[in-house]
Amino acid sequence: MGRSLNGMRRLTRAEVSEWFARNVEAEFHKFNPQTGLFMEGEGWAVTCQDIMLSMAIVYLQDFPGNRLYQDPTLLEMIGQTGDGLRNVQYPDGKVEFVKVDGSKWGPIYMPWSMYHWLETYHLLASELDEGRKASWQEGLLLAFEGIHKEMQESLGNRSAADQVVHNIPTWNAMALNRAATVFNQPNWKQTADTMIQLTLEVQHEDGFWPEYHGPTTLYNLVYTHALGLYHHHNGGIDVLPALERALRFHEHFTYPDGSRVETIDGRTKYDTNPSPMGLVGLTLSPGGESYAQSMIRLAMERGVQWKAPHMAQLLQYWKADDDSSAADQAATLFDEPALEAELASCNVIKQQGWYVCLSGFSAHQVESRWGQDRQSFIGVWNELTGLIIGGGNSKNQPEWSTFELRTAEGEHYYVPHTGAVHASNHEIQLTCGPLTLTTRLIKLEANRVQLEFVADVADGDYGVVHLPIQLLLNSPLIFNDEAGTRITEQALQRKEEQGSHTIRHGSWQLCIEGAYRLDWPSYPFNPYAGDGAAHLEEAVAILTLPLMEGRSRRLSLQIT
Repeated sequence: MGRSLNGMRRLTRAEVSEWFARNVEAEFHKFNPQTGLFMEGEGWAVTCQDIMLSMAIVYLQDFPGNRLYQDPTLLEMIGQTGDGLRNVQYPDGKVEFVKVDGSKWGPIYMPWSMYHWLETYHLLASELDEGRKASWQEGLLLAFEGIHKEMQESLGNRSAADQVVHNIPTWNAMALNRAATVFNQPNWKQTADTMIQLTLEVQHEDGFWPEYHGPTTLYNLVYTHALGLYHHHNGGIDVLPALERALRFHEHFTYPDGSRVETIDGRTKYDTNPSPMGLVGLTLSPGGESYAQSMIRLAMERGVQWKAPHMAQLLQYWKADDDSSAADQAATLFDEPALEAELASCNVIKQQGWYVCLSGFSAHQVESRWGQDRQSFIGVWNELTGLIIGGGNSKNQPEWSTFELRTAEGEHYYVPHTGAVHASNHEIQLTCGPLTLTTRLIKLEANRVQLEFVADVADGDYGVVHLPIQLLLNSPLIFNDEAGTRITEQALQRKEEQGSHTIRHGSWQLCIEGAYRLDWPSYPFNPYAGDGAAHLEEAVAILTLPLMEGRSRRLSLQIT
């Protein structure tokens, strides 16, 4: 899956643009010319319209093989797409927050869509007919006047910067700064600059913006993307130092296959695919070009069809060229043969094809549906298999917790209130209530890692380790060399007591000494679905290891 790109030719703007144009064109069948809406099956979401900016970049860029350059049919499709968004606006400029599953989340100035519509308008204003141009301008002015008013109110009601800074206000500040230029509204720019300054103030020294008490690798890229565009739009505040810190953070917390490290993410789950989000900001920092080249190449090689406007704007502002002195450079941040670091309260070990993340980042539970319980602290990834142990956090599900404790007095804990990292020992300590679990990486070899768990449990306490295990659908799971059981949506449970046991799946094998239980499937809480339901692809198996007084538990993971 992940592999070194050392010695590979540098990607050129032309070949990346051609690949991107093909991806965008492959979406045209989703367009409904009667409504101007881009559909997802039978459903529609407001953000489906965001592809209009991707189409605009393809329309405007002249590169070899771009048969859509200045194509009048494409221009009309872009116009109808913007009309479709204009037609669903309420009189105040808001739109109903609709998702493809039909769920409705109330009226909103949808931040992503309003900005991508604004940028499309800015790029194509001279080519829109007068009626369409006037209609778009009216809709955009309504939206950004509303965004400006809401931002002023939030700034006026705050008592501290961290009470108002969030990824959406940061994105809206970038967009408001852009709208201030497009529509000559200097008061909007002043408000935007205030929000951008606050955003810089709350960035953690390790390069992330805290949300729900800690880092989130996905939404950190939203901040990074917004600040990058703010800089490209001649924003008045220097954001480059913040982007340099963000690059360092993402270099550490990106798996070698381009996917994001989910172990420290307090909001979203593991996603196997690399994302174009944030690249327009990361490329402003030294080393960011290599990061972008790595991510794009991985997406192209793995057949991930980026067509989002986040990639479109990288192509719009990308300073990469086809200079012969750079053309044969190895463009990757993944060439390091070994890495050990302590960042964001984590011990990261990248050696011999392994990436192990031991997180000591603890936080209180949050009531908001958008913040998960920070409960899962171990991630183990291998270059031949991808993620094996890990998957992210969930909400109100003790079985997703690295350490669950029921004391002899009947108290129940599963979200540690403190965590500590001892990087020199590859060790983390997680404290739930009165007791502490210590987890150590005690061995890392070319084909094996070994973890050890020990807790200060006593008679009458019930303490267990839970590890989320990634399984591949339709692949066999083999216990102790028995006949394999193919993984489907059907529930599966295996329980063993004393003795030596093995679990094999794909290219890996778990070796366990002593009692365990494995349960499949466990569905995480999905905050983005109205009912919180997750899809089968998001499910994991839960491996449970009982803890005993005075005894450690060891788990060996081998690549076969």
